[in-house]
Amino acid sequence: MKTEYVFAGLALLGVIAIVAYVQKPKRNSEGFFNAMGEKKYYCRGERGNIYMSDTRQCNQGGRVVGSTWG
Repeated sequence: MKTEYVFAGLALLGVIAIVAYVQKPKRNSEGFFNAMGEKKYYCRGERGNIYMSDTRQCNQGGRVVGSTWG
């Protein structure tokens, strides 16, 4: 086996390892991955449509029907 192929293979593995390390999910200050800590609310409008809101106030005259952390 030629040494050029061995070095090329090791270099390719090194590049893949660096790219995977850079793109891995980061932890926030509380130790969670990709968690922003913002609460989202599900609102149901007057016509029955469901939409998301950042605040507890539904802006289309509807009411809050659920919430999630996102």
